[in-house]
Formats: sequence, structure tokens, C-alpha cells
Amino acid sequence: MTEAPAHTEAYLTIRWASALPVRQAMALREFGKHGLDDPRAQALLREDPAEHVIEIAGFPTTMMTQGARRMEAELAASTEILFKGRKPLRPASVSVSEHGMHLMATLRYSRLVEIGEDGLLLVSGKTGPMEFSQKFLVREMVYSGKIAI
Repeated sequence: MTEAPAHTEAYLTIRWASALPVRQAMALREFGKHGLDDPRAQALLREDPAEHVIEIAGFPTTMMTQGARRMEAELAASTEILFKGRKPLRPASVSVSEHGMHLMATLRYSRLVEIGEDGLLLVSGKTGPMEFSQKFLVREMVYSGKIAI
């Protein structure tokens, strides 16, 4: 008798760490409640990052038995950003770090240029037994009049 594979869910958080609002929140965390006034934070926040950074948090260590290096390789090979009318964008680099009982993947991509506010970005990939996919409406990612990704 063959056993059917068990299906389970894990709740992942996928965020654009390179987006200005996220970078502002990180500056407040690092430099305190007046962190945005700190000259070091202002220097970091003034310029657009040279790349897009996506963080995917919440991979349970109990499900990701292949180890961090293998997980990095799987995510590098499978994860992509899809944007209508363009070739899929693959990460330039992937790193995985442990946070207690969960792993977080950091994926770095070349910057997308000339994105209109009417677009849809799809981030998808797989690693070990897990597959993920998340849609982002570009018009919902506008901050202070600019697309913040």
C-alpha cells in the first residue's frame, strides 16, 4: 500500500525589503524613535538601492530538512519575478538565515526599470516540499508618488 503525501501549510511573509517604507521602518528600529533624523539613516534612505531585495520569512526548520545551502540553491534556480511583457527575473544572489525555528531567505535582483503603475508582479518559487506564489499590484506599492519596491 502506498501512502499519500501529507499536505500542510506554512504562513510565509514576503516583503520588498528594498522598498522605502520598509527601509524607514528598519532605520527606526536601528536608530530609535528619532532614527529618521540620524545622518546615517538619512544617507541610506536618500538613495535608491542598486537592487531589489525580497525577504521571505517563515520557512519552518522542521520542514526544510535539506539545509540552508541546498535551500539557497533551490531558491536561486526556481524563484522568479514575473512582470507582463518581460522575461522572468531570477535572483542574482540568495542567502538563508535561521531565526529560531524558522528560516528567512533574502533574494537580490537587478532593478526593474520603467514599471508602470498598472502592472502586476508575481513572485514565485519552490524549495524542498514548499511552493509559494504571491501577487503584488504595482499601483498599491506607490509611496510618496513613487513605486516603492
